[in-house]
Amino acid sequence: MTLSKTKQRSYLEKATLIQFAPLSDEAGILGSLMMQTALQIALLSDDQAEGALLYEALVTFRKGITNPVYQWLVFLMTYLSLQGVPMSLQSCVHCQKTTSIIGLSTHLGGFICQDCLPKTDATTLPAKQLKALLDLNRQPEAIAHETATLSKLIPYVHRHFTHHVDVPMQGFSLIEMVLEKIHS
Repeated sequence: MTLSKTKQRSYLEKATLIQFAPLSDEAGILGSLMMQTALQIALLSDDQAEGALLYEALVTFRKGITNPVYQWLVFLMTYLSLQGVPMSLQSCVHCQKTTSIIGLSTHLGGFICQDCLPKTDATTLPAKQLKALLDLNRQPEAIAHETATLSKLIPYVHRHFTHHVDVPMQGFSLIEMVLEKIHS
């Protein structure tokens, strides 16, 4: 991949997916889909400082591509934070309580407690997935090996992204479809 910069904008000069060949078929397909989508995201940035941070996140993503699910979530969480719309995973986004967290609202942008669930458009999640989201936010390396759990979180992060970031994205549904086939 070669990115070039002018004073006004960064642009993709050339890209190749040959590097994915050594990976297994599933990881290679998933990795290449995620990398293409990550490139779309990175190229949408007009801010040079943000572009530099995104480029670093993209390089990290590529280096860790043998674990594409984990790297994809870390990349998306990094991008969401740079855009000023991180997922709020410290307390309930509706009432700010830190207890009885049982779900996630992608529209409100974070955790939901048991009391607020009926008042919001939220989804209950198993405790393991809630903990994985929290760990992904606090200490991502600690859950890098939890691929099955992390795979189930991708649709929620995608929904948060599409709801809060005003850019036309392609590729999310294809990534989710490939993940579903891999885990079925």
